[in-house]
Amino acid sequence: MNRDENITIVMVHGTFAQEASWSNNIGSTLRNIITDHIGISVSFQAFNWSGKNSHSERIKAARKLHVHLEKIIQEPTSGNIYVIAHSHGGNVAFYALKDSVLQSKISGVICLATPYIRCHERDLDIVKRVLFAPLWLFIIVIPIVFMIVAAFNEAWILYAISLVFQYFWITKYEYSISLAKKVFTPVSRLFDWMKIVQLDSVVRISLPNIRTTPVLSINVHGDEAERHLRIIERFGNVFLRYSPYVLVGGGVLAVLGVVPWYLITYGVEGPIIGSGSVQAKILIFMTIFGWLVISGIYYLVGSIFPSIIRGHIAGFGYEGILKNALLRIFINKSPEQVISLTEITYHVEVDKGLKHSSLYENNEIIKYLCSWICKQESQLIVKT
Repeated sequence: MNRDENITIVMVHGTFAQEASWSNNIGSTLRNIITDHIGISVSFQAFNWSGKNSHSERIKAARKLHVHLEKIIQEPTSGNIYVIAHSHGGNVAFYALKDSVLQSKISGVICLATPYIRCHERDLDIVKRVLFAPLWLFIIVIPIVFMIVAAFNEAWILYAISLVFQYFWITKYEYSISLAKKVFTPVSRLFDWMKIVQLDSVVRISLPNIRTTPVLSINVHGDEAERHLRIIERFGNVFLRYSPYVLVGGGVLAVLGVVPWYLITYGVEGPIIGSGSVQAKILIFMTIFGWLVISGIYYLVGSIFPSIIRGHIAGFGYEGILKNALLRIFINKSPEQVISLTEITYHVEVDKGLKHSSLYENNEIIKYLCSWICKQESQLIVKT
């Protein structure tokens, strides 16, 4: 047979499926049905990668797949080349086709239940508010303590000073923030560095545009992996989204907790702030300590939690605490970067196992992808 009468199918497994049977076994259901229905000579090649749930591992695998596809292209008997990928193997295939020249040499990519990764920059203003939140303690919370204690002790001068301080902060908010930024110049430099890391990470993790290679995306209703990833994405965002409010609220709760304790312990005639008494120092210390405990625990948990769940076996892939603060990683059922795209979603019933893993064993689905390959072949013949 000449080159036009052959096709080569490269099969890419998903996460935690190294040396998967559907791609490696000669007698697998997928291989048998494709061989019976394509009608021309078909050669299969299994591409195995680590299968680890990590962005870096998928990108590393994509580089190897790129080299592997280039080698196949050089073989005179390879014919037209198709890639069939399952789950995160679809993302590996997309990363491998980042090169537009290679795209033009691949006849088609078939993705089975692929959670297409998307990556956006987080709003750094949220992170800024988290880092600048300690200013609220000294500019808002402490003056409130002064005001309350001063009022009970009739220290009206201290009360008036606190009131003026509050008024200045509220009415001159933008000026106060600007002043704070000048004071914290190293923080501004830190944000410049974080922005660079953020942009580099988005470019690295985002899927490339597929402009010339036709793509068939097959999904299944009730995909368990998709449901888990969406839950993880929501949990991963909730902490950072509400951190500024909790940090400020933690200071308010500290005041609400410490001031009544102070009044109950020492009474309304107790020593005022600034008197140098042990009790006054205890009041200040307890307020600051209470705020640090409330906000510190929340921020620590909120920083670590997304990393833990994204590093879990059902997660997106571990990126570390900093990356989770800088990036919003989520999934799409449909690849947005593809020009020539065919999509279909099946209702699949399984007696055991996962629907997510049933696509490469389902006769109806495999026959449909066979017909899609035949269609691409006929279109290629017309073009030539």
